[in-house]
Parts: sequence; C-alpha cells; structure tokens
Amino acid sequence: MTAVVETAMDLEDPQESETAVWTEERYFALGHTLNRVELFDGSLIVSPAPTVRHQQVSNLLANLIQEAVTEGIEVAQAINIRLRHGRIAIPDVVVYVGDHDDDLVIGSGDVLLVAEVVSRSNASNDQTIKVRSYAQAGIHWYLIVEPLSDGFAMTLHELSDDHYAVTTRAGIGESLTIGEPINTTVDPKRLTRR
Repeated sequence: MTAVVETAMDLEDPQESETAVWTEERYFALGHTLNRVELFDGSLIVSPAPTVRHQQVSNLLANLIQEAVTEGIEVAQAINIRLRHGRIAIPDVVVYVGDHDDDLVIGSGDVLLVAEVVSRSNASNDQTIKVRSYAQAGIHWYLIVEPLSDGFAMTLHELSDDHYAVTTRAGIGESLTIGEPINTTVDPKRLTRR
C-alpha cells in the first residue's frame, strides 16, 4: 500500500491527494504496481500480491476453462474490467469475447464470466462487494473458488435480473458445470498441482 500512496503523492500536490476522489484518470496514472489496486467509486481497494498457491490455482482454473471454450471466447488472468465508469475491478480469471489484445481495460459488456480465488486477505471483498458489483455490471457468471484444508470448494452464481443466484456448489469429489456459452465442467481436484 505504501508504494501506491507514494506514487499518488508524486502525481500531484500531497495535500490535495489526501482529500481528492480517485478518478479513472488518477487510477490509470498509477501505472504498474506490485499490489493489486482496484477502483471502486472514488476509492482504491489495495491488496498485496497474491500467494504462490493463489496464483497456481488461478492459472490452473484459467487453463481448464481455456481448454473448453470455443473460438472467439478468450480467457485471461488479472486484467482490468470496467464495471461502470469509476469502477475498475481486477478478477483472478476473466472469460470474455472480442479482440482486446492491446486494451488496458475491457468493458463488462464483453465479459461472460469472472472468477475469484478467495484469499484470507480479501474474502469479504470477493463474497460481498464484488458479488453486487459484478451483478450490477451484468456479468452473467461469477465463480468463487475457496481453498479448503484438503482441496477446494467452488460456487457458481448466475445472473438473475440484477443479482446473482447460486446455481451450483461443488466440493471435494464433486464437479461443477458452467453453461452456455462456456460449456465446461470443472473438477475442483484439478486445481491442485500434481
């Protein structure tokens, strides 16, 4: 978090930076940081870099989904998603359509699914703030992956009107199916490195 504060102070008058609202322009002016910095309605949500295990699970999940999707559907990790103006999230895994190879941010209208791997440091964000925000942005599927002592549990949410409804839960020994247009089944045990 210190790096973000120092960078923000370098951008403008330090006295003003303490009271100014974070805009998209200020947010993107931060540039690359080692922290995951998300913009939510004038405030920054700063998380330290994820653990190695968290990154491994994100990578395995992205690869499993990538194997199943059809042409024209892409999978990426930790990219900027504009949920609405002034609200930029960085989900762990994003499934989207369109050519966005050179884009800094993807609009939520092109996003089919977001997935978050729950960490101790951000569990409440993933299960409260982001659930509402992703639903309000109209993202059809939201997948939450929770580490357990001996594996993983997964909960798939599907958009219903302006909120998510849980469609499937999968724990140890169970699989979870994601519907159209992704059409894949994910076994939580495949999220463990061999």
